[in-house]
Amino acid sequence: MNKERAQHGEAEKANPKTPKDTPAPVRGGQRSHQGAQGRTREQLYEDAKRKGIQGRSKMNKAQLEKAVGR
Repeated sequence: MNKERAQHGEAEKANPKTPKDTPAPVRGGQRSHQGAQGRTREQLYEDAKRKGIQGRSKMNKAQLEKAVGR
């Protein structure tokens, strides 16, 4: 909420980067799952499915990451 208020000029003090940052609803999850754990197995599985990777149902998370190329 504070970030949105800062972007609209309603907050008293804002982080200098905040007003120029894209709001989360607009980003649509672009930054999600980039941390230490990365993307979920289900997300990797869906990417593998879109790419037509054979044997994806039997792959674990590490194998899917390698197959998808991430």
